[in-house]
Amino acid sequence: MTKLSIEAAIRAAFAEVTVASDAMLQAPYAESEDAYELQQILADRTWSQISRRDLFRHREMLVALSGWAYQAYVPAYLVAALADDDDYGADLRQYLAHSLAPLSDRGIHVTTATERVSRLDGAQRAVIAGTLRFLVTTYRDTAAAELLVKRTPLDAS
Repeated sequence: MTKLSIEAAIRAAFAEVTVASDAMLQAPYAESEDAYELQQILADRTWSQISRRDLFRHREMLVALSGWAYQAYVPAYLVAALADDDDYGADLRQYLAHSLAPLSDRGIHVTTATERVSRLDGAQRAVIAGTLRFLVTTYRDTAAAELLVKRTPLDAS
């Protein structure tokens, strides 16, 4: 697949997703100032309206999003991860990959990772997997490669 075909697949898979406005953050992150700042950036905007710079500034809080918000905004991170961008690309790819699996085996990390990907349908999961394969072949992204070989909450249907 080419970068353009993957972007088109992302747009198609997430075309019907609406803006997340309520319950954007998971409970464990509700008091986090950084998570709150990400929520403010995303609020009332579609994923295509979020700049790569804003995604980068709040990349570590992608894990804080609820299932509804993750479904609404992960396409922005997917498209940004495809960019040949020396300033933001590698970090955005890394944090995207980390958001798709638990940060550790601890219960809270497994629970929050499962919640993040809970709203994704089969087509959205497939386009994410295709994007990860592209990141592995194009950028030799090791975090994406690890996700493709181990079972994660993303694998659940």
